Amino acid sequence: MTIQPQALAANGNGVHLKPWRNVISTNPDVLDGSFQEADFAASLQSVYDGTSTVAEYSDPPEFFRRTHPTAGLRNLLVTAMRRLNGNGGNPVIQTKTGFGGGKTHSLIALYHLVNSNRGLLDLPYTGRYARVRSEIRAIMDEAGIAPEAGTTAKIAVLSGTFLAPDSTRATDAGDPLNTLWGEMAYQLGGQPAYETVGHAARNNVAPGGEALGNLFQLVGPCVILMDEIVNYARNANLDAVATFMQNLTEAVAQRTNVVLVASLPASPDEAGGDEGERALSILSNILERSNAAIRVAETSNDEAFAVVRRRLFQEDCDEAAREETCQAFQRMYQRKTDDYPQEAREARYLERLRQCYPIHPEIFDRLYEDWSPYHEFQRTRGVLRLMAQTVSRLCADGNEAPLIMPGDLPFGDGKIANVFTTLLGPQWDAAANEVDGENSRSRQIDLQKPARYGAVGGAARRIARAAFLSSSTQKAVRGITARQVNLGVTMPGQGTAVYGEALREMDGKLYHFYRSGDDRYYFDAQENLNKVANDRANNLSIEEADQEIIRRLAEFRSNSPDRAVSVCPQSPDDVGDDDHVRLVILPPSRSRPSRATEQDYASETAHRLLTTAPRGLNRNKPNTVLFLAAASDGVRDMRNAARRFRAWDSIINGNQRVRGLTGERETAARTQQRDADSATRTALENAYRWIMAPRQPDPLNADYDTAQWKRINAAPDIAANAFEEFRKDQQLLDRLTPTALERRLREYIWNGPNPRSHLTVAELWDILTGNIYLRLRLRNRQALEQCLSEGIADGIFARADDYDAVAGKYHNISPRVSESNASYLPPLSNSTLIVEASAAKNAQASSSDTLLHSATDAAPSQEQRSGNYDPHQTSTPPREPAGPRRFVARKTVTRYEFPAYDFNAVIREELARTMADGGGDVTVEITITGHRDDGFPENIVRSLRDNSKALGINLEEDPAN
Repeated sequence: MTIQPQALAANGNGVHLKPWRNVISTNPDVLDGSFQEADFAASLQSVYDGTSTVAEYSDPPEFFRRTHPTAGLRNLLVTAMRRLNGNGGNPVIQTKTGFGGGKTHSLIALYHLVNSNRGLLDLPYTGRYARVRSEIRAIMDEAGIAPEAGTTAKIAVLSGTFLAPDSTRATDAGDPLNTLWGEMAYQLGGQPAYETVGHAARNNVAPGGEALGNLFQLVGPCVILMDEIVNYARNANLDAVATFMQNLTEAVAQRTNVVLVASLPASPDEAGGDEGERALSILSNILERSNAAIRVAETSNDEAFAVVRRRLFQEDCDEAAREETCQAFQRMYQRKTDDYPQEAREARYLERLRQCYPIHPEIFDRLYEDWSPYHEFQRTRGVLRLMAQTVSRLCADGNEAPLIMPGDLPFGDGKIANVFTTLLGPQWDAAANEVDGENSRSRQIDLQKPARYGAVGGAARRIARAAFLSSSTQKAVRGITARQVNLGVTMPGQGTAVYGEALREMDGKLYHFYRSGDDRYYFDAQENLNKVANDRANNLSIEEADQEIIRRLAEFRSNSPDRAVSVCPQSPDDVGDDDHVRLVILPPSRSRPSRATEQDYASETAHRLLTTAPRGLNRNKPNTVLFLAAASDGVRDMRNAARRFRAWDSIINGNQRVRGLTGERETAARTQQRDADSATRTALENAYRWIMAPRQPDPLNADYDTAQWKRINAAPDIAANAFEEFRKDQQLLDRLTPTALERRLREYIWNGPNPRSHLTVAELWDILTGNIYLRLRLRNRQALEQCLSEGIADGIFARADDYDAVAGKYHNISPRVSESNASYLPPLSNSTLIVEASAAKNAQASSSDTLLHSATDAAPSQEQRSGNYDPHQTSTPPREPAGPRRFVARKTVTRYEFPAYDFNAVIREELARTMADGGGDVTVEITITGHRDDGFPENIVRSLRDNSKALGINLEEDPAN
């Protein structure tokens, strides 16, 4: 089924344009498809001897009705007729165009004009041949010949494809007609004329100038038409032919009413082998040395339009409808200046639209500029043949377009596609099959969006046709730009956006459709690497795409020596329970929702990692973990980009690389790989833009809030960017002021439910790293120690070596530290006590056992600085008595302290190890007793049972009363 775009073919006022088929009539043989390809191959010999069965060539009025008088043809006819009438004019005329460029057609035109000018001049003023009568009269008038008189002349037709040196043809008298000069003389004046060159003709030697002069004197005004004479010369005695041509041009120049018109191939490729090239070279030099020789110019593209139009279409045309269509197209080009080539917006293009109607000028430009370099295309003849087949098929399909455009060319018709694949080679069949037809890939794209692409007659297929028309391999720069695509497919009433969308869909989805580095589109016989890459990308699973993403994310771990980064953990075992800040980059599969209907995998995963440490244990340091995640829409983009990169990388590298990848294809593939790599990096940066610092709203409840994510700006280093954003939000502190720390301690420790007046540095660090509710997350322990040192110096805290609980006294408690004695403080250690300021003040007032003296005292000795100095000791201390034989250490921890209390470090590492170092037998028993008057909730009971089972703990339960 063919979808027609007529519904949108409206002009600027919304009036629908008439289909071209309703504006201009098609010649009957084209309309019904009865024309034969041979009809377009003119034969001068068959016209001369009356054997032509094609009325277009054999009947003079019909010939000129279908022949457009181009400037070159008109020049030839005027010059020859002027010469024949003795009014001057060049004696020697050379027609030299490409194969199929109209050389033979020009000779037939001159033959009919000389032979039938009286009949042509007397054609009716009106009717079918009125235009022919007018054009012939204008030519005769320009040649200086009165229409009433006309002119008569003898004609000799020498066709190199008909005559042969070994011909057995003979005159009525039996003389041979196997030489050009014998044939010429016999055609001009029969046996008497033959006798003027008879000796030369019978002996196959060139006649001299005298004999040729006698011939022209005998026959009077005459025209000698030589067509494809190189074909004869390459098989004959070339020296004799060359001599004849030299003598002939001189003899013609001596007469005032004789004209010689010879056609030669335009290039050696058309001459036929080495002998043909040699013959062409010699004959060209002879004709061009003639002072009077002129060359009929090549038909221009603009004139070619009219040649084709007159051959395919009749004269009757709805001029108003044609003008309306041409004006509508011109307005469209001028309104959308960025969508079409500059030349289409110029006033001259409107005239081209009129000349070419009903065929769009872009078709002729592509055919003449891109395909005419092929010798086999035959320029004018090839265009005529192609467009006759096209018009015939479009008429049969009921095409309703206002113009025949590149996008309308029915390449699904095998005859039309073969015109191009024959020139390009059989390897192009696969490419042609993608362009058009019921099973073409371009049509499959159109079927994906029938309402949008189908509304313009199949956007992808129209683009494919226009691009295929510009895929000539003989063109220096292949393909057409997006603006030229629009020029070849868009009609008034349509927008270019739908074609731009379809063009993007096609790029990478067709095996033979290419987009060059300078954004030109064309087809090629070789399989398009874009399509190969697209297929490979589509075949990659989500898991394979995520592997590429995770590989790239791992770079942030290796590039972050000064901070811990956990990349895409698969379980809590992958996230250490350390006392330094760690950024956890969640896997792409654990993304945040982009829509309300999507699941929040990121928050779920973050909560699990906060509550569970490696080996299934409870996490002790939850306040050291920060999170970075991607949103689901960003993950989709990331995965698509990662698939595309892996696909292009596989084309260049690895076991799946494309063999024989060289030259431009290799360069293009590497460019695509680089672009895909860059696109993947950008997609990753745009996806991983969500950070989360966990919250603990209730200090009494370790139920963390992990749902508060913040979107941040994209940055190349996503890890560094996340850390920086946490710092900006005060969620990560490189430095902490003593007053800020003191406020938190006063709120939760000094004045808490179980008030304490001191903590060791180790306990304080454990509390800070283990409790999120404090809202203090330090980058590292050094930041804490710096804060404490500053607080001690400012008197916000005090420090002591230890505390005698029985005596209620601190050992070596410090007062406010001045600059002069600050350097004498020993560094902070795990066991150093940090004392609340008021408690320290009370302790100092009741004890003289201090470490520091005023700034006016003498500096302490080395013993004093080491901490072993006792100010009350005046002599060598006596030997200490033996200590206790048994120690039992007990510690009661409140629920406020429990989340931060490190049993492993305090009991096993500190107390138990100390006992063991003394040679004693040590057993560590941990008893945890929990009591609640109204009984523990079911979820707590279930959790206790599960955790006890996992840890190998015997859990005793006291049933409720």
